[in-house]
Amino acid sequence: MTMDFLKKHYDKILLAMAFILVIVFGSILVLKVNSLSRRLDQPNTLLEPPQKATYEQMDTRKYAEALNVLQHPPVWEATEVDLFPRGTPSQAVISNKPIAYLRLERLPFDLLFKAYSWDAEKNKAFNFQISLRDLTRAYFTTAVGDPVKDKFGDTGYSITKFEHKVENVLNPSIGHKVEVDRSELTLERPGEDMIVLELGKVHLRTESVATVVCQEDPQKEIQVRRGQSITCPSNTYIVVDMNEKQMVIKNSDTDKQDTIEKYQGVVATGSAGAVPSGPEMRTADRPMNRRTPSQQE
Repeated sequence: MTMDFLKKHYDKILLAMAFILVIVFGSILVLKVNSLSRRLDQPNTLLEPPQKATYEQMDTRKYAEALNVLQHPPVWEATEVDLFPRGTPSQAVISNKPIAYLRLERLPFDLLFKAYSWDAEKNKAFNFQISLRDLTRAYFTTAVGDPVKDKFGDTGYSITKFEHKVENVLNPSIGHKVEVDRSELTLERPGEDMIVLELGKVHLRTESVATVVCQEDPQKEIQVRRGQSITCPSNTYIVVDMNEKQMVIKNSDTDKQDTIEKYQGVVATGSAGAVPSGPEMRTADRPMNRRTPSQQE
């Protein structure tokens, strides 16, 4: 009977339950509104304003000074005072020689046997091209036994031997062997070991470099090597030789030699020629007749 009643009146039962829920939620809403109204009516329930933050007073004078320097930078004035004195002794203290020999150093430099000419009929090499130091200074020497020098300077080296070497080396890019020129040139300088240079290969060496000053201008230091010239206001001198104790110079006009002792006081440290002609020119950067130096492999 109960099930029959529910089946017949289920819509009324659902409506009654919905009505009861509306009444319950309505009552809760009324209570919430009344509670909120009471809270709003009480002044002591309002939120208190936040307290102001307090900061410690800072000294801004340093910032003001820095800003003033930026806005008004210091002005440099011209002065005749030497800010970076070289410490070179005065003319009277050094010596009575025309040149003062201050110090000697061993500095690195590059040597490159760059090219040569080859006469296949005579089986003879000549016109050797040798580059020194930064490889921008080239010397051309005619034959074995000649010094490596020109009118602008003398390296002190002489060519004592040439050995013609050609090897067949496999070139992977073309798949067969090609001729590679690995000829060797021997240089010698008095008092030093001989140097064997392979065509196209840069050799790192060290050499003696002297620091000198002219007595007529003792504040200007000059670095020179064997065979180089020292140009002073009155004369030009050629460096013949030098060691840790002394230097030998030669007057370029009179050929008179003079020996200068190294100064023992305290001192602050401080053109390519034309390409020669010939039957065949072998070079390190542009070989002829497929003569490729080792650096082109």
